[in-house]
Amino acid sequence: PAESSGPRVPLPVSVVPVGSGNGVAASLFGRGHTALSALAEIIGGKSTPIDVMQLSYEGDDEAVKTYDLHFFCWAVFADHDYITEGPMRWMGPLAKMAVAPLMVILRRTLYKGTCDFVPAPVPSSLSAKLGSGAYADPKEFPQSPLDPSMRRIEDDFWCFAVGNLKEAGGDMAATPNVLMNEGAMDILTVVKSKA
Repeated sequence: PAESSGPRVPLPVSVVPVGSGNGVAASLFGRGHTALSALAEIIGGKSTPIDVMQLSYEGDDEAVKTYDLHFFCWAVFADHDYITEGPMRWMGPLAKMAVAPLMVILRRTLYKGTCDFVPAPVPSSLSAKLGSGAYADPKEFPQSPLDPSMRRIEDDFWCFAVGNLKEAGGDMAATPNVLMNEGAMDILTVVKSKA
């Protein structure tokens, strides 16, 4: 997990599942909810606290802030999203979701990247899984040269995502152990050095 920084400010936001993936709606309401059932819960006053992450990119204007409450996806995930929402959108949800993953897997494109993050305490429910291949102790990564309290992942990435919600789409729990209001995010990677 990567820890968040800065004050927590409550801001009411409503989510109605109308997209093709609906990962936010699936994380908030459960898989299979419709726009009507989500609206009923919203009108009924159901609220759920959610962390929001601020993203910064090397070379970007620091005055422009980018925020996300779902997933920041890069590499294979971004390739997949570009294909499904661009050139293959005409195929419809079932066909594009079957063909696009095969295309990005067969391409095997790697992207050189660096991610600096503040390590969060590892929840006790995951501490037994550390080092088992699926979960890495964030404190084992090298220190960032920018800030010694941060850690750095630098590699050739096949996939990279920072998740705040369990569901990446309506059919995939990419970060199944993340909690949407714990003050931390999960980082999901597949890198060349570990492949």
